[in-house]
Amino acid sequence: MLNVVIVTHWTDGDVIPFINLAEFLIKKGNKVTILTHCIYESMVISVGADFVPWETKEQYKIFINEL
Repeated sequence: MLNVVIVTHWTDGDVIPFINLAEFLIKKGNKVTILTHCIYESMVISVGADFVPWETKEQYKIFINEL
């Protein structure tokens, strides 16, 4: 069994492929932790991965507004 840590950020197109990868790895019996933006928490948890937020919701709002 592997213990995989995935770090990813930006938008859906950058993050969701890694969530899909995590789901695949978990189905193969591995443990996965994803560090990404706070808005992806429920999606990460739904595939069975552990979640670590990149930032708080307030910090995420600032990040988006500065784009």
